[in-house]
Amino acid sequence: MIGTDELHPLQCLALEEWKDFQENAEYRCHGHMKEPNREGFHFSLGMYPYVHFTSPIRRYTDLIVNRLVHVVLKGPVEICKYSTDEVQELCLHVTEVSRQARTYQNSCQTLLTGHRFLSKAYLINAFVKEFSESKIIFSYPTIKNVPSKYKEIPLSLLHTSSAASIKKSYDKNIMTLTWKRRIYHRNGTKSVMNNPYLGNFGLLKKVNPHIRSEFVQIMKWRDLLKASMEDNWERICEIMTEMEGREETEYMRIENKLVWTYVEECINTDFDVSSETPDGDLMHQCCHHSVSFDRGQIVSIQLSSVVDRGSLILSPQLINISQNSRLCLQHMQDPVQFLSRYSTVRTKSDKYNNVSEYLQIWLPILEMEFASRAVVEDSPTINAVPVHFYEKGGEFELRKWFCEERDIDFFMMPSTLILNGKEIKEEDEEAEEIENTDFICIKCDMPEGRTPGNSIRSDTLNQGDYIWVGHAQIRKVNIMKKERRIESEKSKESQNEESQENKKQWTKTYHIQFDLLEDGRLPLQMRQQSFEPKCCIELIQKSTSDKRIEAILKCLPDAIPLAKAIALGTKIQKLSEDHISAAEKINVNKPMGNLQRNNTRQREALEKALRKSFSLIHGPPGTGKTTTGIKLINVFHELNMALEVDGKQKQIIFCGQSNKSVDLVAKMFRRKFPASELRLARLYGTSIENQDYPVPGRHISESSSAKSSKPDPELSDISMHKLIRGSETELSEAIKGYDRKFKDHFKAQERKKENVKEILMCAQKQKKKKFFTEMCNKRSGKKVSILQDIRAYNKLITKATIKELQNFDVIFCTTSVATSPRCLQAVHGRVSQLIIDECGMCTETESMATIIATKPKQVVLIGDHKQLQPFVTCREAGDLGLEKSLFERYAKKSAFTFLNLQYRMHPEICKLPSRLFYENKLQTGNPDSSSKYQALSLWPKKDVPHIFIHVEGEEELMAVTTEKGNVKSCSNKAEVKQVMKLFRKLWEKENVNPNDINLMSQYNAQCSAIREALGKELAFYNSKMPTPIDVDKFVNSNVNTVVGSQGAEWDYVVFTTARSLPQYRIEPIPTRGWKTENLGFTTDEHQINVALTRAKKGLFIVGNKNLLICDNNWKELIGEYDKEGCVVNCDDFPLN
Repeated sequence: MIGTDELHPLQCLALEEWKDFQENAEYRCHGHMKEPNREGFHFSLGMYPYVHFTSPIRRYTDLIVNRLVHVVLKGPVEICKYSTDEVQELCLHVTEVSRQARTYQNSCQTLLTGHRFLSKAYLINAFVKEFSESKIIFSYPTIKNVPSKYKEIPLSLLHTSSAASIKKSYDKNIMTLTWKRRIYHRNGTKSVMNNPYLGNFGLLKKVNPHIRSEFVQIMKWRDLLKASMEDNWERICEIMTEMEGREETEYMRIENKLVWTYVEECINTDFDVSSETPDGDLMHQCCHHSVSFDRGQIVSIQLSSVVDRGSLILSPQLINISQNSRLCLQHMQDPVQFLSRYSTVRTKSDKYNNVSEYLQIWLPILEMEFASRAVVEDSPTINAVPVHFYEKGGEFELRKWFCEERDIDFFMMPSTLILNGKEIKEEDEEAEEIENTDFICIKCDMPEGRTPGNSIRSDTLNQGDYIWVGHAQIRKVNIMKKERRIESEKSKESQNEESQENKKQWTKTYHIQFDLLEDGRLPLQMRQQSFEPKCCIELIQKSTSDKRIEAILKCLPDAIPLAKAIALGTKIQKLSEDHISAAEKINVNKPMGNLQRNNTRQREALEKALRKSFSLIHGPPGTGKTTTGIKLINVFHELNMALEVDGKQKQIIFCGQSNKSVDLVAKMFRRKFPASELRLARLYGTSIENQDYPVPGRHISESSSAKSSKPDPELSDISMHKLIRGSETELSEAIKGYDRKFKDHFKAQERKKENVKEILMCAQKQKKKKFFTEMCNKRSGKKVSILQDIRAYNKLITKATIKELQNFDVIFCTTSVATSPRCLQAVHGRVSQLIIDECGMCTETESMATIIATKPKQVVLIGDHKQLQPFVTCREAGDLGLEKSLFERYAKKSAFTFLNLQYRMHPEICKLPSRLFYENKLQTGNPDSSSKYQALSLWPKKDVPHIFIHVEGEEELMAVTTEKGNVKSCSNKAEVKQVMKLFRKLWEKENVNPNDINLMSQYNAQCSAIREALGKELAFYNSKMPTPIDVDKFVNSNVNTVVGSQGAEWDYVVFTTARSLPQYRIEPIPTRGWKTENLGFTTDEHQINVALTRAKKGLFIVGNKNLLICDNNWKELIGEYDKEGCVVNCDDFPLN
């Protein structure tokens, strides 16, 4: 074993590479060789010539060679019956047949190996062979016939928190991966790490990358090799005994650094990670930790069988970073296969037969999408959870307070709340059942022939132990009360008063029952009653909004008739005569606020919306659909006042897909109706409200979208979370009291964090890990539990919001917040009208859930299905119909009001989008409007304010999801440089106000690169200007993705496409798959439409025309621009 190359990482990799660059043996005819000594040389045998001929019965070539030998031996008497060409043809044929035989043999061997791994996965020690910013390539020693693609693990599957960092260390490259993961222990404060405070206090914890390696002193290793070569078994046993003795006395002691200080990557590292701390105080829910990788490093990987093209192939199933951190690759790679199932039934564009058919089609598609979204979020992992398994499922328990402290919530809205607006059950009720459909990934250690010794280290490549990995879906969660007895901490006087030393207490427990999914084959050992494993439970939870949509759709059978009719596509019931009569009396064409009078189509849209239960307003870019929407609020309020009976207030809900779009409408309404008496309220989601009033212990998502959503300061006086803290509200003082308490708590935690940093610096100077942990325990102080305060605060906020929300005429919120429990309880039975703005961006289920839950009498959908479609994570779900909005479904099947006059764009800018997307129906409102646009000196053609700037840059794709962008998000430095050149030209030479310029791309990574470059540019200008610009505010407002620009407008837009390829890689006749791979979002006509229609006065497009013309829309655009002389090279524009 000492001399076996496969057991030593670097030697194993060298052997693999040695085999890789060797050519396969083949048959060659001597007469066809130009250089026989070189072409006919047998590499491994080191000889020429060589041919085998000893098995003529088994090999046909040997029979031919025997005949040729006889010819040679007999000399002139025997005539050779084979010509040179015949021998050459025979060599080629036999070589090809031999290749096919080898391929077949390898395939059979692969299938046999896959079958062996089918019943049980194997945990092996793999060696790191190569790595890059996008993947790690491993070598599986002693396991052959594994396809190359299954030896690669993309970094995108590892859910890292930032991009890989590759640095040079001495003579080798080291790659460091960083995570922010929620890793807990069921016992709460249990922690076996050296530095348990590090990861939880926001400080980076390094995990020892070589915990599965054995380090031996070079002299002892030399002696061991020498003894093995001399077959000196007595000396071998002596050395091995010394090494085993050292292992017991030094290696197993965590605080003894004698072994690890010789390896740089192991200095100041820990053996495991956890979010738990010894005092139980979780300052951050995520543990921030990193692991380094270098060539030849041993990594524990579990292999299992997967079906690939009908054959069983070995594939990596799990990476075992440490005891607490195990990364399942299966559900990350294909969440639908392992957490759900693929549906094949498409949605209908016309009518559904009944509610049952509607749900049978939609719910499986939604499950696919929800599974794909869930794996992207930060999933909490709980270790050491006792699980009871049965044949097709199992159950486990978690204490309720434990989950609340770690921000783990199993709540799902009950049907009584959705249909009747009833309050959720109070805490003091006996039992509660929650219908929950979250997913879980279970990892369970399966000991089989465990060898004594260190459980962290691995002495062999194929261990007897393995980790059973199963996926399941929660069926239901019961909240149960359990009695427990705890030691009383009261004083003796109090004990005498109570006349008892112990007291009874009740604790609430989540009893979770789950069903195993198809891949969850239970081993026989796990079905035995005596087997009580402690498993690692990864809770792959659906988002709160996804849970709401699912719960609300299931209530469709009991929904109001209007909601059913809209869902099924059946005839919609007319409004009452009184309603229509009151609507007809309202003059929609009268002056409203500071708004211009309606054009013909706008008036038609308002009249239809007033008189119909269900109506659509199709508003292309710049046609005033937002203006029409706020006019609609005004006339709806007038209608509600006319229909008001017994003083019962009627409310209007105006919602949209994003917070940005809703804020835009709310601010516009206040600007255009400054004297309006309507009572307006802006209701944000809990996560956004927490940014103004943070709550201890809440997990903050690391996603860029979550960080970018913030309450708009201009709407603070109508924001509900501000209003309930106002002096006029009943519960304001109590709420502000909790705000002060939480603020003090955060200050105490910050002081604690500073103490930990100070102690860490001292410990590193003194090189004592034990000193660090002891001092942290002494100075961290006693944990102050505020769980009861958080519970009371949440109840108080909900109560205050419900009470206050009932006093307003118009509620602005997103579709997600409109379906929240507190909103539904507040508006139950009060909603007369529901307006869904930008409805083309909402999935049909999002729109239907809002309609079902709010129960309005009238529904108006405003949008443009030619612009942005709903964002869908699961491509297969999108293909089945999820990416088609409710607006698009009805826009294609029934009459709607089309707003045909646009007032935003210069007529020349409008001309092309009108032809490409609106069949030339979109017209400019004022024929003479072009006179108000001042021409810039840099336009190639004075009256044509658009230009395409050709740049042949190099695209860079992101390997992992970070705050800068998602996987495969693209950036292009050459185009960023050109964008900055244009920005300087517009600002300095053309005197354009920088606030009127929008720098736009379809890719987050490109936007991040532009923000970085623009930040540096503005910092330079600020040093010279008397009034500096707020750099952060400016770059966040004026650098946007196409999706983020929906609904907004600027005077000038600079649009960078980012995608680029060199000319030789561009296909002359590209296929659909090639365009998807190399053009990505840029072929999406919905996004192209948005990008081309944001500019009022001038549009600049920066991109690679050679690549873009592979798409028909871009080909037409570039061709049209070229005819007008508006396509230029980046070196020629703009002129200095």
